[in-house]
Amino acid sequence: KPILNTEGSLLCSPYTPQYCDPPVPAFYEAQADYVVWLYVRNWAAGLIGTIWYPWEGPGWRYSGMLDEGNVPKASYNTLKFLSQELDRAIYKGLVSRYPALKGYEFAAAGKRVWVLWAADEQPHTIDLPPGLQKVYDKYGQDITPAASNTLVVNSPVYVELAP
Repeated sequence: KPILNTEGSLLCSPYTPQYCDPPVPAFYEAQADYVVWLYVRNWAAGLIGTIWYPWEGPGWRYSGMLDEGNVPKASYNTLKFLSQELDRAIYKGLVSRYPALKGYEFAAAGKRVWVLWAADEQPHTIDLPPGLQKVYDKYGQDITPAASNTLVVNSPVYVELAP
């Protein structure tokens, strides 16, 4: 049977009042990271869809994609770029080149895209593969190294490669 994840989000836990009363910027960054983790892993697992709940803000325990004024939060901006970057992409498999990272490969129009992040949320320096075109952070900002072939990864990144 097809599986649909109907309620995914990252809540601000009452057990971490140092982060959540009110939420600090680190919480919103973690929530933005979680957007990539949730959608990419569910896609790779073959789920037919994933729904972030709630959409409007601030949401239960600040879980909404929009704030109390319905202004997009970091999580919204991350989902917006993920949707653009992987539009009509096909999941191809895991990227195992970097043991310290989680990695997923997608084929999209005129490119391959590796979505990478550090499961331990610690910085890891990697050598970028041949065929590199661009590297983007989770928000879609170009972070392609200009002077080296290495990149420090902890938060999600998108590595575009030649097809």
